[in-house]
Amino acid sequence: METNGVLPAAGRGENGRGLLSRWYPETLAQRLVEIQRHADKLIFREGDGMELLPSILRERGKNATVFADPPYTAGGKRAGRRLYTDNDIDHEVLFSMLAESDAEFLMTYDLCPKIVFLVCKHRFAAVVVTVKNTHHNRLPEVVITRESTFE
Repeated sequence: METNGVLPAAGRGENGRGLLSRWYPETLAQRLVEIQRHADKLIFREGDGMELLPSILRERGKNATVFADPPYTAGGKRAGRRLYTDNDIDHEVLFSMLAESDAEFLMTYDLCPKIVFLVCKHRFAAVVVTVKNTHHNRLPEVVITRESTFE
């Protein structure tokens, strides 16, 4: 919520730039148009994902497809702590919830030993992709799925 042009602390983003700190306005607009084209197939819920996920997995079962983009705090990473108020999650619990469900999912993470361990432990498929951050540095990220999706 915006009040008198000042964003609440949780919405200030990096360097006080709000959404502009992480995304480009044109890209956001294009993505919103694409989301609207598929709105009848999507459900968006606001809240703590770790609290919402169990009920979604129970209600939808095999009919659920989940995109999980948790705060990057595994392995001591700081980006998630800097950008999100609710950044302290139990990564092991998230992996276990998805492993115990029938839902399809796609999950992204920073590449770090803890995440590699969890991928192997739960026998998920993963590929490493290179992404550019806002400073145009190339960084490895992991895209994780239940079954091999990428070749």
